[in-house]
Amino acid sequence: MINYYKCQYDLNAYVKKGPELENVFYSVTLCIEVDDDKNFLFNKFDLSLKEYFNRFYKKNLGDFLIFRGKKVSIETVGNALFEDIKKAAESTMIKIIQLEIFENPLCVYTVSERLLIPSRFAYDNQFRYKKIFERKQKYIHQVGA
Repeated sequence: MINYYKCQYDLNAYVKKGPELENVFYSVTLCIEVDDDKNFLFNKFDLSLKEYFNRFYKKNLGDFLIFRGKKVSIETVGNALFEDIKKAAESTMIKIIQLEIFENPLCVYTVSERLLIPSRFAYDNQFRYKKIFERKQKYIHQVGA
């Protein structure tokens, strides 16, 4: 069994869509493993990540080096953030295990070097699909199709 922390951050920025800038909002969840749990200063780590994500606030992601020359999508943003944060954490006692980036509850992208942690919304999505299917079946019976 693996012990890990989950931290969630918001990324509110702009991406260039044609000639216009479009506002995007992502929710990012990081799963981290710590070598020395007793000496880990979570608040300090959390503050540094909040500062990291705040630098993107209301700015064009294409202006940042980690996104430059890439078509900005949930996948490229997730991959770039994972690699950038993982690289920054290499000199610490922290290992970035997994990054989940959510555009909305049904659009989730997960980046990981190992398959260990199920998606946060896996059960929730299954439950929602079941409810949608039940409503569809109820509607079909009501209209007699």
